[in-house]
Amino acid sequence: MERGAPAIATTRTTLRGPTGMATSSLPTTRGGLPRALVGPPTVCDGARSSALERAPMSASASHAFSFPAKIGVLLSGGGRTLENLAGWLEERPDLARIAIVISDRKEAGGLARAERLGIPQRAMRCRSQSDGEKIFAVLEAVGVELVVLGGFLRLLHIPERWLGRVLNIHPSLIPAHSGMGYYGDRVHRAVLEAGDSETGCTVHFVDNIYDHGEVIDRGVVPVEPGDTVETLAARVFEAECEIYPRAIEKVLRKE
Repeated sequence: MERGAPAIATTRTTLRGPTGMATSSLPTTRGGLPRALVGPPTVCDGARSSALERAPMSASASHAFSFPAKIGVLLSGGGRTLENLAGWLEERPDLARIAIVISDRKEAGGLARAERLGIPQRAMRCRSQSDGEKIFAVLEAVGVELVVLGGFLRLLHIPERWLGRVLNIHPSLIPAHSGMGYYGDRVHRAVLEAGDSETGCTVHFVDNIYDHGEVIDRGVVPVEPGDTVETLAARVFEAECEIYPRAIEKVLRKE
């Protein structure tokens, strides 16, 4: 997954913000990854096992994706990640399109955002294994091949046939500050309280344990002196806007 940081190049990469508009640019490496986001696979909490040492998921490797692939997005909140992905895919119509958005909360702002973007949406309960089966039945009914979680706060039971085709992004370097109860600002507050020198985001396959599946990609973000929860969260989200699309394409292209 990770390689040593290559020498910095003169090109710059634009990051897409919550509205899908370009928000900032960072110097990139020759590999195309923003230089500030490159780093070794550091585990900030000193856990013995590396974040990259996960049981592999075989379903995505064996599944023959069609192009453009149909993606389903699951969310619980306002839908910033949805907006970023929708903006990215507007420029990549050959790769994939978002076929449906599902939320476990009928009042979630992400549903209204999906409606504005012209994407079919619906609210569905997710509190049990049978609820999860119903969600995947809806996804399958509209032809979804890859599921992307964008701030989905429920533990989603993944049927065996879907293992390796459900992705999540977590706002830390897993396994640091991850697992049940770690989401949103709680993660960034924990990073600051722990005195970590770096944090970031991790894209991983979803299994039936919180923040546990095989790591696909990640971005490292330095913790700056004077950082607050808000400033750190903003920089990590910028990294997410770069890393998530790249990880999705890796999975679809089987790279």
